[in-house]
Amino acid sequence: MNSLSECHEIEGCPGLFIDAFRGSMLKKTSDSNNIFILSHYHGDHYQSLPKSFKYQGPALIHCTPVTAALLRDIHEVPSSFVVQHNYAETWEVGNKTKITFYDANHCPGAAIIVVELLNGDVHLHCGDMRYTPLMKEYPLLRSACRRQKVDVVYLDSTYGHPKHNFCSQVEAVDQISAAVENEFKTSNSTLILLSCYSIGKEKVLRECSRRACQKILVPDRKYRMLKCCGEDMKIYTLDSAKTDIHVIPMGLAGEIWPYFRPNYGSCRDYAEKLKRKHYTKVIAFIPTGWANSSKWNQKNSIVSNSVPYQGGKRIEIEIRLVSYSEHSPFTELLDFVSFLKPRKVIPTVFSDKNDRNKILNHFRNLVDHTRAKQQFFVPMKRDAPRPVSAKSLSNPTKKGKLDIAPKRSIEEIECDELQDTTKLKNLIDMGFLETAAKEALKVHHGHVEAAIEHLLNGASLKQSNKSVPEDGSLEHSIQVNVTTNQTTKESIANFFPPRHAK
Repeated sequence: MNSLSECHEIEGCPGLFIDAFRGSMLKKTSDSNNIFILSHYHGDHYQSLPKSFKYQGPALIHCTPVTAALLRDIHEVPSSFVVQHNYAETWEVGNKTKITFYDANHCPGAAIIVVELLNGDVHLHCGDMRYTPLMKEYPLLRSACRRQKVDVVYLDSTYGHPKHNFCSQVEAVDQISAAVENEFKTSNSTLILLSCYSIGKEKVLRECSRRACQKILVPDRKYRMLKCCGEDMKIYTLDSAKTDIHVIPMGLAGEIWPYFRPNYGSCRDYAEKLKRKHYTKVIAFIPTGWANSSKWNQKNSIVSNSVPYQGGKRIEIEIRLVSYSEHSPFTELLDFVSFLKPRKVIPTVFSDKNDRNKILNHFRNLVDHTRAKQQFFVPMKRDAPRPVSAKSLSNPTKKGKLDIAPKRSIEEIECDELQDTTKLKNLIDMGFLETAAKEALKVHHGHVEAAIEHLLNGASLKQSNKSVPEDGSLEHSIQVNVTTNQTTKESIANFFPPRHAK
């Protein structure tokens, strides 16, 4: 999750912070008036939250019951600072703002957060999520969509680019568990390794246990975490002699980023340490959404090698990438945002400013352009210069100059500067180059619609026809960029409808 404050602070809700436990935002926990929410218990979300009873608040941390148990028992946050709320339970903060958690279909206890403002607008913070059509049936989301009141969506954009398209969780779980079941039908000397995070991918573990009729070996810390999650502990064990299916940390069987690199040696070393049983083969599964992210990963989704083993023998190591993820693929994100039809999308996962703008461009046609346009002009209408009165024109000063307007205060000047900054930011968000946007606003004296027409005619969109896609096809690259350019023009045309000739 990106560290920018816009990903953690909710518009119109000062003092409300989501997954904001690092840097200057963590310091705000010293104010008891601030409200902190932890969407789920993954390290990139609890970040620098002090462990081992070192958290002193006094700001309270709100979360689901499962996340609360993990905070208390694993992270060791004092219970007095942890407040739990069930899914679909609405609670209020400060200025009558209402907050509701719904199941994010991510890891145990993960929540998407619905924030209802006093004026009826609804913000949605997705934390981390795997979209499912059931989310369209969440009462508050369904109601807000029907009333066209979904305002800002803070979107889990982990896979916010078209190249990230993978199968459903059901298909991926079946693929892994079926392979495990079939292997044990033909061999009793194969070790199965399942790559997992501290929590997450429990669906894979449960189904493998059921179909193979074996328990799952997990590390001690994960065993304690699974207890906090309310898992059926009968299928898990801490004794390696009781099962041939073992959970290993993500990364042990191979690195995924920036491309898949298997680690046969680590898998061999793990098997050698299990001296109670002699294995002749190891199959390691890496369930990840990055399995299909490149042609290299797709081509090398199943790799194997025979490596030296104990006693001068050799052991076969097979490593498989499977496109199982607890984040939404690109197509599912499109479906969700299309359903929500928000005024604005804020991606929460991106590498840099350019990546953020590319993600925004993918969802630009799915937002409510009418409300976006209205919101765009609010500060301009509020801060518009006052008209010159007829009286001031007919009463020149003693020096013979027109008394057009009173001397402007520093506050008024700063307000205008802020307005100009807002215009520039919106143009950049639309996909225009910053330097070109500045020049267009300057030429047209801050008139936004004229500046946009100028930029479109000048073809200064923030797209590059020089980039070549992974398949190396320059022709495809040009085609994609032409399409993107046309789509952006259509989007902005919808944003600012053409004026009828008089």
